Amino acid sequence: MVRENHGILSYFSEPPILIFPSANSVKERLFHLEKEYLSLFEKRSREVLCAPPEKLLSFGEEFKVLSESIGLSFVGLPPRNENDLVSLLKEAPSFKGKIREVREKISELRAKGGWKIVLTSSFEAQTKRLQGLFEKEGVILLNEDSTEPLPFHLGNHKSDTFLVLSELRNGFILENQKILILSENDIFGREYKRKTRFKKQNSKALQSFIDLKEGDYVVHIHHGVGKFLKIERTSAGGKERDFLKLEYSGGDSLFVPLDQISLVQRYIGGTESPRLDSLGKSTWKKTKDRVQKAVEALAEDLVQMYSNRLKLQGYAFPPDTIYQEEFEAEFEYEETPDQIEAIEAVKKRSGIF
Repeated sequence: MVRENHGILSYFSEPPILIFPSANSVKERLFHLEKEYLSLFEKRSREVLCAPPEKLLSFGEEFKVLSESIGLSFVGLPPRNENDLVSLLKEAPSFKGKIREVREKISELRAKGGWKIVLTSSFEAQTKRLQGLFEKEGVILLNEDSTEPLPFHLGNHKSDTFLVLSELRNGFILENQKILILSENDIFGREYKRKTRFKKQNSKALQSFIDLKEGDYVVHIHHGVGKFLKIERTSAGGKERDFLKLEYSGGDSLFVPLDQISLVQRYIGGTESPRLDSLGKSTWKKTKDRVQKAVEALAEDLVQMYSNRLKLQGYAFPPDTIYQEEFEAEFEYEETPDQIEAIEAVKKRSGIF
């Protein structure tokens, strides 16, 4: 049973006043949303139980409501002359990685008196690097314990230079308030990417059959590489159950109960189609034994290598310089926690910490 759904407008006792930056874009979005839901339902309804789109969408009713309701639309008018353009904000200067010029700008504004300078970074590791770069300028880190951007207040601080975690892409100058905001984009001349370069492969066991589509190659821990065909309901032990139907070499089929889906992994061996294993033969066992021996040999090599390293005389590298910190700060991606841990471990073993 699916209960009847109502749009948000039906909850108002009187017709509301609707305010849209662009009414046409709202109607266009509704149109595309209906098409998207229809397409998704046609695809997924063959695999899982889901509500039909007509139970979720209005199919044209919202267009009628939007056109009949009281609405306000905003239209931009071109300025008649330069005097029509009034802005309290000015674009922040771009330093393109020249840290020395950023320091000079801070000194210049300090000399004028009354100015507050705020440096922003979009992720925690970069914030720490900026804190090191501008330590001599007495920069104060706001919201020190936060790992995600939060609202901040300059308040009454002895310092006039601040650092804050923020998703602000570009800074600005507020002349009448004597405030300069510099984002990491302004400082380094490029926008930093929150997504990391390395995408973790989904090599763990499947959590749900929804993760699979027809024709996907999979690996069963006991039977090897097969091809997923479909979910099939069949009788087993006097009860009807759902099974993953997998195809193997020679057209043989293997039925895996859904409660044993953890035995199946998605195949991630490359873009080319793999060769299917044969049920009842020893090829898969031989493959596993060969891999096991290779892993054991690699482990022995690693143990020997680390043993040899411990016998060698090491070299203690000097602590990071300001140039090293500037170099690290220009890295355009946000490191993962594992990457940060690895970097710190390397520096610690090298005598830098």
